[in-house]
Amino acid sequence: MKRVVTDGLANPFQVIWGPDEHLWVTERTGGRITRVRVSDGSKTPAIAIGDVVADGPGGVRGMALDPGLLKGTGNDYV
Repeated sequence: MKRVVTDGLANPFQVIWGPDEHLWVTERTGGRITRVRVSDGSKTPAIAIGDVVADGPGGVRGMALDPGLLKGTGNDYV
């Protein structure tokens, strides 16, 4: 079954399932990475990136989550 989880994202580009049971989504032209709770579609900004050049192929595109993210290891890197 397919369903829309949320809306209102600024050109979502990459989606990763995070260790916190949320989707982590890059917003290419929005200059941010947003966490989305799948159960209700609520959004929480995780990272805001200033001065993003989103013309052409630019903007916030890919990301990688450190395997220790949110696990108390001190490796909370995105």
